[in-house]
Amino acid sequence: MTDNGDSLPDDELAALLRRVGEDVALTPKNRDRARSEMLAEFDAIVGGADTDHSEATPSAVRVLEFNEQDDRPSTRSPLIWWSTAAAATLLVLTIVLVANLRTNQATSGTPDTTVPRTFATLPDVEEPARPLTTASPPILLEGVTYRTDEIRDGVEFAGVEGLQLVELRSGLIVLESVSNDGGVRARVSIFEAEASLVAGAIDNAVENGDVQVTSAQFNGADQTLQRQDLTITSKGVTDLDCVAQNGCLPLVEATDEFDPSVWARSENFLLEVSSGEPSVFVFVQTKSFGDPVLNQAFEIIDSLGFD
Repeated sequence: MTDNGDSLPDDELAALLRRVGEDVALTPKNRDRARSEMLAEFDAIVGGADTDHSEATPSAVRVLEFNEQDDRPSTRSPLIWWSTAAAATLLVLTIVLVANLRTNQATSGTPDTTVPRTFATLPDVEEPARPLTTASPPILLEGVTYRTDEIRDGVEFAGVEGLQLVELRSGLIVLESVSNDGGVRARVSIFEAEASLVAGAIDNAVENGDVQVTSAQFNGADQTLQRQDLTITSKGVTDLDCVAQNGCLPLVEATDEFDPSVWARSENFLLEVSSGEPSVFVFVQTKSFGDPVLNQAFEIIDSLGFD
């Protein structure tokens, strides 16, 4: 402010402060001492922060005291004195705060969230199919893709956890679900056969009243197949000399227990999944209606891939 109480414009006030700072005659006699005191205080505060890593921020700088006997009446304006003192104090506080903040960030275990992070996403790597050979059975399947050359020129299918590979030979794959007592609960067979021979065996049994056939559609992921549900009738149990839930009606010439044969008092359904000479069939059998193996069999059928 001027002597008449009016405020100085900002540019005139800045020029006045600059002249005061550059005029050696107006330099306070205690300036160097004040500067030394403030820097000593700053070193003490920063040194304490480095030692105990305290998160507390100093609330004030120690008040500087001067020897009143050395003070002489000053001709400076009160405005200039207070402006200079306030600017010096603000500078010291700013330096202390910044130094303390950097110390805390350097010793803190919390990462700086202001730094953008980038995460590399690795591409999915398709695991190669596991080979199955005639020496493989018996093995417990996992949820991975398997391959064997025993069907056609090669076939791949998705393994279903819980099923066991119990037989593998040229033209035949047999997977079974076993109950807790060790008995066979369900079976999935993938086999090669002449389509006319399979159809002939079923037609003869139907004509004799030994088998009842119900047709339905199987809608897979990318195909629609004709499904045949085969049920041994009461007459068929007698005529075919069925025992309990054992195989009664062979679909191909049987050589052992693993060749596909219709079970009595069970659920049996047959699909021709690939026509040809020979065709490839999937035969699913469960000894309890609504067995979860049916859904697992659908997964296997959907996953079949031929070379």
